[in-house]
This record gives sequence, structure tokens and C-alpha cells, in this order.
Amino acid sequence: MRNMVLAGIKVVDTSLVRDAIDLARSSSEPYLFNHVMRSWLFAVVLCEENKSALDPEVLAMSAILHDLGMTDRYTGAERFEVDSANAARTFLTERGIRAEQTQLV
Repeated sequence: MRNMVLAGIKVVDTSLVRDAIDLARSSSEPYLFNHVMRSWLFAVVLCEENKSALDPEVLAMSAILHDLGMTDRYTGAERFEVDSANAARTFLTERGIRAEQTQLV
């Protein structure tokens, strides 16, 4: 797995992560996109400090996609948390991600 550096923090760099970033950026207002990216960076730092064994790609998907339900594109009939989870599930399923990983996200 490749890595990249964002704001001085080493994060995973895969096509799935780049696609999620593109989706979040294209669907979200700038303040919301910046929030999910900061959330990801904070999560990476916390995992490193706690020596977490969490898959870095799962962590990235969870943080980057966690507020999609707050966007015009993915707002549905459910609470935004549920709409966000449904959007993330669809995104991952369309890319052939295993059900176990999708459930974690």
C-alpha cells in the first residue's frame, strides 16, 4: 500500500482513497470537505498513538465518507448518519469492496 503526506501526516494512498476524496470534495461544501479531511487526519494520529491495528484504508473510508448524508446529493429520508452510511455502503459495494470491510465503514 502506498502512502502520501497530508499536513505533515503520513496517510494511505490508494485509488479507493482518492475516489473517496473526490466524491467527498465534489459532493460537499468546502467547510464540510475540510471537516472530513481533518477528521481523517486526527483519526490517523490517534490510531498511531494507540498503536491500533485498524486497516488504514477502512479508517480513511470511515472518516472521509462519514458526513455524505449532510450533502444535497445524499440527503434522504433518514437521519443524516443513516444516509451517510447508506451512501458509503453504495460507494464501497460499487467498487467490489468485501462486505466485512463495508460493514466496518
